[in-house]
Amino acid sequence: VRAVFPDGSSEDLGTIEYGDAAVADVPIAHWPEEANAAIITAADPLVGAALGSADQGPEHDYAWFTPAPVLDTETDIAAAVVPGGQLVVVNPGTEAAEVRIAGTGTDSDRAAVRLTVPAGGAVVAQAPSAALVTSDAPIVMGVRLASGGNIAGYPVSELNERASTITVYTR
Repeated sequence: VRAVFPDGSSEDLGTIEYGDAAVADVPIAHWPEEANAAIITAADPLVGAALGSADQGPEHDYAWFTPAPVLDTETDIAAAVVPGGQLVVVNPGTEAAEVRIAGTGTDSDRAAVRLTVPAGGAVVAQAPSAALVTSDAPIVMGVRLASGGNIAGYPVSELNERASTITVYTR
């Protein structure tokens, strides 16, 4: 398990040893302040997530951050960013990724933002609430919200294929 920084560097946070059908965890006493993402790699298939917490004064909150899929290149990916949320863009590859973020719908008058995400880097991008993201290299994206003692996050996925017909069963 490692924390990923904007410049492409990372910090090892720990190693998990687990057996078949086992549950294991790596307690992290302090998350590195500049890190924007966590990457979990394994020799065998696994299901993983990260539990985050926020504390400010008497307020405390916890949230599970679920894995985000690697997104296709040169494909428009819609990203809904909640008010106050931040779009986190991770480049798991070995080459820099050129990313374009543009507004859609009521945000379409917002000029597109271009950013370079270093190989192995995780950067935070300010994005409109309805964003359309395109990259020349595979990327991973999620939205995070941390405000005071509140925390939340969700992955960005590609549009699923829609069925051409829907069957409705009445009672």
